[in-house]
Formats: sequence, C-alpha cells, structure tokens
Amino acid sequence: WDFAYCLGNSICLLPTLESVKATFAAIHRHLNPGGKFLIQVLNYSASKNQQPRHRVDKKQIIDREVMAVKSLVPCGDTTLLSLAFFSMSDPPKAEVAESAVLLHLSYETIHSMGEAVGFQVTAPYGAFSQASYDAQSSADLICVFTKGETR
Repeated sequence: WDFAYCLGNSICLLPTLESVKATFAAIHRHLNPGGKFLIQVLNYSASKNQQPRHRVDKKQIIDREVMAVKSLVPCGDTTLLSLAFFSMSDPPKAEVAESAVLLHLSYETIHSMGEAVGFQVTAPYGAFSQASYDAQSSADLICVFTKGETR
C-alpha cells in the first residue's frame, strides 16, 4: 500500500500498548517504501480532555429523529466511553448502547512506537487543517509516518 490511515480515535480502542505496537508493525510491513501512515487520536494531554465531558446530538435520519448521547470520563491512563442512540419516536426508545475503554496515547508514545517499527515521524498536527500541535490545547493529535527503506 502507499497510504494507510486510522481515524476517529479508533486505535485507542485496542486493549493494550502491545496491541497498538503490533498494529503499527503490521501497517509498516504492508506499506511500500515511501508509503504514509496517518493516525488521529484525541489529545489526551489537553486539559479539557482530562475532565469528564458529555455531548448530545440530534439528527434527522430519513423519517426519524435520532439522539446520540456520548460520555467520556477520564480514569487514570484510560477514558471510559459510553454511547447511546435513541429513536425519538412516540414514545422514545433506546436503539443501541455500547461502551468501551480508550487507551490514552500521547505524542511521545505514538512517536516512539512508530520509530520502533521503522517509521520516520513528521511533526504532529493539532487538527486536520495542519495547525501546529500544542499538548495543552489541541483537541486532536494527528501524526504522519513515512516508511523508509525496507528493514
């Protein structure tokens, strides 16, 4: 492959740092020399991401209004995530609910894992606009890795 990406904080769903490193290694193996790997996670170093936060969104989907309720609660080196989706019919009813534990992955951790499997790491971004990464204030942490010569 010439390009691989992992968006939506999804790599943080893996259960251990060892499984994250194994994922980096597998992606590295499958990329062509010069191939890119982009990863986006929440910036868990930002002070706002160290506090519990809740979000409620409503959206019209075809003929039904759906409400999504998302809660993120920091707990040590992880964040507890719960998602619930409700159909706002008469009466409202729960459609789907799920929960997960998210690993906190810092820039230092992501950088060192990338280097350990042979990636060259560019400077991190704090948003998809390529804004500079600031550990205290950026909402996201976005890293782009390049596969050098085959190891």
